[in-house]
Amino acid sequence: MSAAHELAPQAASGLDSSLWMTPERLYSSDRSVLITAVSEAMPVALDERLLDLDRAADALDRHDENRALELLMRPDNLDRLVVVVEETLGSGDLESTDVVGLSERAAALSALVHDLSRLTSTLAVHAPELRNLADDLRAARSLVELAQLIDSEPLLSRALDDQGGSRLMSRPETRPGGRTRSGVRYYPLDLAVVPPRTFAWRGPEHLEVCTRSATESMLTVELDVVGDAVGESVLAFASDVHGRVLARAEVHVDGNAARARIELDGGLSDVHSVGIARASQLSAAVRRAVRGIVVPERYVLQSWVDQRLDLSSLMASDAHTRPLVALRHPDDNLETALELALVAGNHGDARALRAQVREARERRTWDAPASRSGPSRPLLSEYIYSRNSRRAPGGH
Repeated sequence: MSAAHELAPQAASGLDSSLWMTPERLYSSDRSVLITAVSEAMPVALDERLLDLDRAADALDRHDENRALELLMRPDNLDRLVVVVEETLGSGDLESTDVVGLSERAAALSALVHDLSRLTSTLAVHAPELRNLADDLRAARSLVELAQLIDSEPLLSRALDDQGGSRLMSRPETRPGGRTRSGVRYYPLDLAVVPPRTFAWRGPEHLEVCTRSATESMLTVELDVVGDAVGESVLAFASDVHGRVLARAEVHVDGNAARARIELDGGLSDVHSVGIARASQLSAAVRRAVRGIVVPERYVLQSWVDQRLDLSSLMASDAHTRPLVALRHPDDNLETALELALVAGNHGDARALRAQVREARERRTWDAPASRSGPSRPLLSEYIYSRNSRRAPGGH
């Protein structure tokens, strides 16, 4: 195929010349915007049912009880809510908590109790079996409010280094865009144009899309799958340096791997980029790869992922009485993104890209979450992911 398809309307905005997830979206103080950003861009294996609960809590904030109930009553969501509530409340009578244990118990509850209490109270009207849990959560909420009143909930001002440092990525060891080893070449996954949390993500330096050349005109494309079966059409493509699609093929999932075979009309020497994308966003994926947007953006996203998960991880830790994170330390990921943006290309996109990376760095520094109950607080899905990660062998 000699030319790329026209860009689908839903993919056009922001994808061609700037970051897919703008700093305004990633670091928004609007809870609805933040939930959408986490839903679309967080690459780790969040529980999709808990994301539904996050959306339901946001719907209640917007006084849309019908939408909240629709989300809560989806298959398995109600059961998942009950399990999370019971795990959060733990054992023991809240009303008998002594003064010494007040701060620790309140801090453990405060990250979740605001959303869980409203969700459970809303459902209790329609599901009487939840009334006892709703009563317990109301007691927990009162406990948290009492702890805040006597100033026993810690301020979020502790540096990350006090928890052993953040999970910063080192600078890239290889030239962005692919590397060759024994006839195998690697390319970066573009999270903007694939279904979220479907394909493995191990950080911005790990190039996920693996290609092998069986012949001069045949490429096999492979990458790891971590989510459910792909529910929409996903294509593998090869393009030249001018952004023309040389060939494309449907991606098929086989167990934990996704594969495609691309037949080229020309030779491998014409190939500049290889990637995968939703069929509706193929043109955007090609242009982003050619214009050098994908690799810097991966570092910007990792910086945001680290910030979100560091906060939820510390809230899920056992050190509840310790001050938490201001998250205002220097960030190697954003420094690397800026360096990569400087060499993104000799076109106007590079200037816009540099400006957005600088804005992300500024917002990360000054707009860090500052409260357990504010709009930037961890989502239920983030908190439970971090809590489970801490319990798992090797968890952070």
